[in-house]
Amino acid sequence: MNRKLVSQQFPVVFSNALTSWPAREWTPEKLATDLQGKPFRIRIGKRISKKFERDLEFETDCKFVEITLNDLLEWKNGMPALENPLAAFKPSDHWAYIDYKYFTDVFGLDSNLLKNVDWSVFGFKDKHAEESTFWLGTTGAYTPCHYDTYGCNLVAQIYGRKRWTLFPPEDSPYLNLTRVPYEESSVFSKINFLQSNKEHIIQLKETNPYVVTLQPGDVLFVPRHWWHLVENIDTAISINYWVDMPWVDDNERVKEAIAHLVMSDMVTADGNPAAWVNPNERISSHATCLEMLRQAVLVAHTVPPLTPASRKRKQSPCQDSGELPSKVLASVDKTSRTYSDDISRTAYHLLHNQQSSRHRSDFLQVDCKVIPTEIDFGKLPEGSTVKLVERMDIDEFLQQRNLTCDIFAEEIISEGRHIVSPRVETSAVNQTVNWSRC
Repeated sequence: MNRKLVSQQFPVVFSNALTSWPAREWTPEKLATDLQGKPFRIRIGKRISKKFERDLEFETDCKFVEITLNDLLEWKNGMPALENPLAAFKPSDHWAYIDYKYFTDVFGLDSNLLKNVDWSVFGFKDKHAEESTFWLGTTGAYTPCHYDTYGCNLVAQIYGRKRWTLFPPEDSPYLNLTRVPYEESSVFSKINFLQSNKEHIIQLKETNPYVVTLQPGDVLFVPRHWWHLVENIDTAISINYWVDMPWVDDNERVKEAIAHLVMSDMVTADGNPAAWVNPNERISSHATCLEMLRQAVLVAHTVPPLTPASRKRKQSPCQDSGELPSKVLASVDKTSRTYSDDISRTAYHLLHNQQSSRHRSDFLQVDCKVIPTEIDFGKLPEGSTVKLVERMDIDEFLQQRNLTCDIFAEEIISEGRHIVSPRVETSAVNQTVNWSRC
């Protein structure tokens, strides 16, 4: 593992670093030919336009259909056949996204296409496509702002352009975090980056955005626990590799097991999983959740780290088989049980956005400090370059996204408040925000 790279605390872009990758030549048309009609479950969302309010869309708000890449290309080019599953959606009003697909699920275990990817040039020996994920979406497709609780992230831009907006972990108190919709290892932001919202803009004024547009051939390194909003500028293909950080991920898996337990119980009580859980996730019985928690605690505190091969995917619930034997649950010792109970309370408050800023920072702490000049970037091809993603001035960021709070001045005054008041408190983050910065 390239420890120096994964410990880097700021996002880095590698340019012209994929010259040795056959995947660099991929296009949607080429893949449609190579995959020969393989079906995909695709996510459909609404484009930003005057026809639709620019509401933030989570996966629970999207439509899903099963298509082939040929179906997608016909639809994107405005010529879908009547039997095309996408024919019901106008390309001018909607985007489509084949997102978060593991390579082996897309291409199969024995496909020669798996050899088209090689992460060893970045210092990760013997890491190829088997542990990578595949993303192909049309213009306007996006992933809502979130951070990943496990490891760090390498993203190779193969075709088209993507805009990445990143925020450091310290900005978490201002990004209005939520675990609904629930997805293992994903903590979402409720901030709407698509339209002006008075409360959200006030919070964003306190943040530090880092913005970069990835061109074909670029690779982005996303440090641990950095928030990211990802938007397709063009029809785009990306390949992603989540890098395990066992020395911190094991504790995160305990927290995720707690989140899964709390969410499963809440969904079971509510009876409507579609309102709580992303379509690619599932809930488990209470007994199964306890067993998952027991295993996570034991791994984190009593056994050596798991091998990379056993970690390559998010942990998945084991199959329910009725009540677990009492001796299995009793095997958690008193110390571990007390520790787990403490985490349960913390995770419960996190789900309800009531966690104090001190506890929140405990969740996000990074214990590795390496300055950029000390990073081992692996064996990059000749002609490649490396640079840090630059921080964007927050006012410039808001202006570029057409998010301004000037339009709220009259409304604020009419409510009996002053623009240049001392300090007011926003209930969304339970923190004071300086109105004068607006």
